[in-house]
Amino acid sequence: MNIVRTFKYRLRGGASGELTIADGEKTRLFSLVQNVDHSTPFIVFDSDQSQIILNLKHLLYSHFLFDAGQQDEKEKDEEYEEPVNVIFADGAELSFGVEPDEPKGKDDPEGQFADILFTAETSVEEDTLFHFVDEDGEEVFLRALDIAMMKIPLWVIREDEAEKK
Repeated sequence: MNIVRTFKYRLRGGASGELTIADGEKTRLFSLVQNVDHSTPFIVFDSDQSQIILNLKHLLYSHFLFDAGQQDEKEKDEEYEEPVNVIFADGAELSFGVEPDEPKGKDDPEGQFADILFTAETSVEEDTLFHFVDEDGEEVFLRALDIAMMKIPLWVIREDEAEKK
């Protein structure tokens, strides 16, 4: 029997939803949500299909659920078509088509979304902007502290997932 763990949330501005999370991620996320002493307001965690950046200052409600059952395989097949989704503190949502992360160069082996994830966990300040290039080669800038949640599909940031696309 497979236990499906779910993180249910509601954000400032009215956005709400559920994310399926791994059993081990539940323990880590449970601890992070309760800890109010973060160096940055953001936490980063994995759902089954995305890496999530969550701004705890905009998290109004969370609920950790579990159910004995199986995850729908159809959902897993659709993950490769998902865009990057951004939910702002006011409830507005934007989606961006992107290409899989690629290293910026020999001196910087990380891609643009790996940089965003690192910055979210370590050094967000009042004037921090998250920056990336979309699938059309157009520049996107997001004011970090106005973001309630950002969902980055795993195929964007993990090479093994991108190869399946």
